[in-house]
Parts: sequence; structure tokens; C-alpha cells
Amino acid sequence: MVVFSNRSPFVLIPLLAILMACSGCDNVTGPETKIDGSYFLRTFDGQELPATVNLIQNGWRMRISSASLEITGTAFALAFTTTESHDHGLTWEAVALIFSGRLTKSANSLSFVFDPPQNPDIITPNPMSGTWDGADQIVVQESVTGMTYLGVFRR
Repeated sequence: MVVFSNRSPFVLIPLLAILMACSGCDNVTGPETKIDGSYFLRTFDGQELPATVNLIQNGWRMRISSASLEITGTAFALAFTTTESHDHGLTWEAVALIFSGRLTKSANSLSFVFDPPQNPDIITPNPMSGTWDGADQIVVQESVTGMTYLGVFRR
């Protein structure tokens, strides 16, 4: 049995330390998950990678072998490793594409706006929208020439 008296103030010090350490213990949801980090493309338009996509009516095809999305604050970088064909798949050329831009987040809704590419031969992609599951998955949607594509990225 512990007896508290005015002569033994040191008995209260461990108790106060425990109470102060638990002052934030009412947060039952745990620490806040941040969207920042590296995500990797798992599927593109429902296809496992490598995914082949007919992008435009004139015979341009792209085979995506990998892609990554890096988010830091409001900045993002999107990198693709692809092979492309401009003749209906008869010949293929390896192409690495890297884009950067600004991310806007409202709750779990995302908007990606691209910076102009440094290579003038590359067209600036259309802005993309997306959703974040609050943990480890981002689903990105992009519309190109009337077609809508979905990419699923996971940490």
C-alpha cells in the first residue's frame, strides 16, 4: 500500500509522467497517414503490366512495362518505362517518359496538373484526376482523345 504524504513528493513524479505521456491517448484512429511517398503502377485499364494500349486512331500503341508516381507535398513526378509503336505494332521503340507537376488534394480527391515538359517534342499531358484510399492506393484517371484510362498505383 502506498501512502501519500507531504513528505514523499517523489512518489507522485512517476504518476505525473505517465499521465503526461498519455495526455494524447484519446486519439483512437492512430497517426495521420500522409499521401507523400512512392507508388508503383499495378494495373493500367484493368490490365496487369506489361499493358498494351491503343492510344490514338492512327496506329500509335504503347506497351507500359512499369510506372512510378512520387508525391512530395504538392509536387509529383510520374515516370513511365514503355515501348511505343507508331505503325500498328510492327516496330517498337523503347521510351522513358518523366513528367512533373502540382498536386491538389481535397479530402481524398486528387487533381494532377503537369508542368510543360523540358523536351519540346513531348506534348504536355492533360490534367488527371484521381482518388486516394487514405492509405496505400491511388487510382488515376486520364482522358486522351475521347478515351478514358485508369491506372492503379500502390505503395
